Amino acid sequence: MRKGKKIKDDNASRGDPSGRVLSKKRKITILGDIDKKREQEVIKTLRAFNKESDSKNIYLFIDSLGGEYDSGCRIAKEVRVSKAPVYGIVMWQACSAAFHILQACKKRIACTAMSTVMCHAPDLSDVRVDQANRDKIIKKREKEHDDFLSSVVARSDGKLSLEKIHDLSTKEEDVSACRALRLGLLDQVMYKKK
Repeated sequence: MRKGKKIKDDNASRGDPSGRVLSKKRKITILGDIDKKREQEVIKTLRAFNKESDSKNIYLFIDSLGGEYDSGCRIAKEVRVSKAPVYGIVMWQACSAAFHILQACKKRIACTAMSTVMCHAPDLSDVRVDQANRDKIIKKREKEHDDFLSSVVARSDGKLSLEKIHDLSTKEEDVSACRALRLGLLDQVMYKKK
């Protein structure tokens, strides 16, 4: 996860960190760190919305620097298997694990031209040097990351090469919404500078 400004989760301050406050409009928010608790809340809400109706859109609002790799991957998987279309909307930033989740959405939208996205390889801080299966874990994560980057390239309609996404990932480069749109990392930017 990138270091940066902590984001206050307004839904949490209302006693509902999952975003269910907005459930009548089928909206979920991911604000701040992505961790096991947030993963469980988001997945529970996605499943409830799918049970309610598998044809009405779900709107996933994202403003996050990322968080735990495994939690982000599990949320992204749940978004991909959702029968109801999930629209990912970047309010300000979708970095690291949040970028993975955004890329799983049917449509990827930035609120403004000032919104940014960023991807990088997974952190291996949970793998110990003396861990018996360390090499196996590292190889598995390398393959998962390469598969993920390949899926991002495939979705870009030829706008992005595997070499370019590897370069962006290695540099951990913040990509503006307009540039992300040109690269095929977003489908739409709602409000552009005039």
